[in-house]
Amino acid sequence: MKPYLTYYKKNKIIPVIKVNNKNTEILDKQRSNLFDQLKIDKRLFYNSEVLEVGPGTGYNANYLINCGVKKITLVDGNKSSIESIKKTLKKKKSTQYKILQNDFLDLRLKKKFDFVICENVISGVKNPEKFFRKLSSLVSDNGYLLINCSDNISLFSEKIRGVIAYLLIDVNKLNNSSFKIKTKFLSKIFASHLKSLGRNTRAIDDWVQDVLLYEYWWRKKSYFSLYSAINTVKDKFNFYSSSPFCFTSYSWYKNTKFSLNDHTLNEFFKIQQNFFDIRSKNMYFSKKENKNFNNLVNKACKCIYSLKYENLNNLLSILYKFKKFVSKYEKNNLTVNSLNQVIIILSDYKKRKKIDIRKVEKLKSWWGYATQYIVFKKK
Repeated sequence: MKPYLTYYKKNKIIPVIKVNNKNTEILDKQRSNLFDQLKIDKRLFYNSEVLEVGPGTGYNANYLINCGVKKITLVDGNKSSIESIKKTLKKKKSTQYKILQNDFLDLRLKKKFDFVICENVISGVKNPEKFFRKLSSLVSDNGYLLINCSDNISLFSEKIRGVIAYLLIDVNKLNNSSFKIKTKFLSKIFASHLKSLGRNTRAIDDWVQDVLLYEYWWRKKSYFSLYSAINTVKDKFNFYSSSPFCFTSYSWYKNTKFSLNDHTLNEFFKIQQNFFDIRSKNMYFSKKENKNFNNLVNKACKCIYSLKYENLNNLLSILYKFKKFVSKYEKNNLTVNSLNQVIIILSDYKKRKKIDIRKVEKLKSWWGYATQYIVFKKK
C-alpha cells in the first residue's frame, strides 16, 4: 500500500466520499443497492465478524454496523482517514468496531473473518497478487471476500484524462505551482466530466487529486483485473457474483463437471471490451479479437507510462490504430469519436503547445467501467 499512503500522507488528503448528515441516507441506499446486486442478503451481516481494509471515511462501516454486525475491524495506514472514521462512527458503540492504523501488509492478524472487504485499494498497490492472497487468507470457512478490480481497458478513459491534465498543467505553466492551485485549475476544467456520471459521486476536488494529480496511478502499466483475481484464488474460492454482472450461464444443474470459476474466466474474454466505454454495450469478441484489443490498449498504456511532453508520437500512432480497430465493431461510433477527439487534442499540443478546453469538454461523457466489484465465497 506504500505508494498510495505516501501520496495521501504527503498531501494530507482522503479523496473519497465524505460522510455528512445530508448524504448519509443516500450512501446507505447505495450500499444497499450494491449488496443487492452482489446477491449478498444483508441479513448475513447480522452478528458477523467483518474485516475492512482501506475503509476511507468509514461510510461502509457505518452501514454494516446498522446491519447488526458483531464487530468490524478497520485497517488503514492513513492518519487522515483514521481521524475521519472516528468522526463517522462517533455515535456507535466502541464494542462494535476496532480501528487499526497500520499498513495492511505489515499487520499480523490471527483471527479469521466472515466477511473480508477491500474496495478501491488492490489495483493501486505494488504487488496486487500478494496483497490479495493475504486478504483471502483471513476469510473463515464459508466466508465471503469482496473486492473490486480494474484493468487498462476499464481505466483507459481516466488514464487519457490523466495525460491531458499533465499537458494542461504544462501549457498553463503550473508545473511549479502548489497542489492546491493545480487542484483548483483542473477541477474547473473537468467538473462537467464528473457531473456527467450523476450527482451521487465524490467531490470534483477529491477525484482530481486521486486520479489526475496522482501520476503513479494513471501511468501504471497494469492493475488487477477480474481475470487475475479469479486466477489467484480459484483453488480455495468460488466466484460468487459481480457488479456489473455480465456473465451468462446456461449450464444444467446435473452437469457435475461444470466449474463456475472456469466458465467466468472464459466469459471474461467475450465481454471485457464492454468495460471500455459505458455508452457502448453488447460487443462480443472471440479470444483472438480480445487479444488484439488488449494488445492495442496495453501498447498505448506503455506509451503513457513513459510519456514526456516531447514524445507523443508513439501514443498518437497507437491511438490511430486503436480507433481503426474499434470502428469495425462499434455501431454507435461514440467511442470512435472520443478517440478521435483525443488524437486532435494531443496533435494540437504537439504542433502548437496549446490545448483547446472546448475540445476537452467533448470527452466529458466518455467513461469506462473503472472498477468491477467481485465477490468470492470460500470453498
